[in-house]
Amino acid sequence: MVDLASFIAGPSAATILSDFGADVIKIEPPGGELWRIGTENPPQPRSEEPYPFQLANRNKRGVALNLKATSAQQVLERLAKWADVSSSSTHRIPRARN
Repeated sequence: MVDLASFIAGPSAATILSDFGADVIKIEPPGGELWRIGTENPPQPRSEEPYPFQLANRNKRGVALNLKATSAQQVLERLAKWADVSSSSTHRIPRARN
């Protein structure tokens, strides 16, 4: 499985599959997913470890890819051909106000 999702729902679904034995590869941007620094933002309790990220991404292998780079797109294509399943998050684009 290739996991391109971020935040909670998508990564958690992939984690459940990994708990049952799926081989999951987590794709993140080069700076890492925002949940890696989620414990630095209120109202999250302060922590040295990014426990929400660890909870939603346990049992996964990971790779950082800049998907705007041609070379990264080639890697993603190879992963997509390897995987039986993929997950992604749809980021909502705000509509213009009238």
